[in-house]
Amino acid sequence: MIDANLVMSQEQTATSTTPSTNIIDLGPQREYVAQGDDLVIHCVVAEDFAGTGGLLTTLQGCDTEGGTYENLMVSSDMGIHQLTKGRPILSGTLPKVMLTSAGNPIRFLRMNYGVVGSPTAGKVSAYIDLVPAKPTRRRMVS
Repeated sequence: MIDANLVMSQEQTATSTTPSTNIIDLGPQREYVAQGDDLVIHCVVAEDFAGTGGLLTTLQGCDTEGGTYENLMVSSDMGIHQLTKGRPILSGTLPKVMLTSAGNPIRFLRMNYGVVGSPTAGKVSAYIDLVPAKPTRRRMVS
């Protein structure tokens, strides 16, 4: 089950360079991260791409919602022929501490879909998954 508050794009058309439909505010999620839970980014092709060119996908972060977003994770440059439905574009565990180049904590995340060439069709979906920390085993001492 995907938390709707952690969805950046849901079958978003990516035929021109554009940011994700939604921006994720990590403010409410910080308590989970502080407890050791992991935030994992998933970005996949939701509809086959057609046309020419390719896609470069970037996870971006900022300390303010309307500020200048900085690149945090970048996919490999994928050609149109690689962008088939279900194909992962970008995934990975986010660092526990994310700071802007100015040293401020990153609070807001978005994806940026950088299009090269002239795709005529293609959609992407991106979301963050909260992966609970593994419970530690403790031995009872009597």
